[in-house]
Amino acid sequence: MTVGAKILPVIEICGKGHDQEELDKLKGNIFVIGPCAIEELKEYFENRPDRKNLNIIYFNYHFDIPKFARPFMKATGLSLKQLSVMMDISFPKLISGFIGAKCHKANFIGVI
Repeated sequence: MTVGAKILPVIEICGKGHDQEELDKLKGNIFVIGPCAIEELKEYFENRPDRKNLNIIYFNYHFDIPKFARPFMKATGLSLKQLSVMMDISFPKLISGFIGAKCHKANFIGVI
């Protein structure tokens, strides 16, 4: 299986204590993960002047893969199987890694 040439970027944010100047630079598909990040950032994103050009998706849980997977795949245009191929990780290992992942009490912005 090969991954298509077009992969849409996704930004993941979790935790709290984020620098607003850094947040101002973010564009596109933005996943805000966990109650700490949502509490800190929801009002900020809702009031950004360019809000209509952003795709903000909120997850009020700590990386719950069943609730995260569908909007993640839709935003990136990738399936989990395609992600496993792209990352050169076996599909079962990727799934178990996602299930075990925790994003809590950490200041994290990731770009996939």
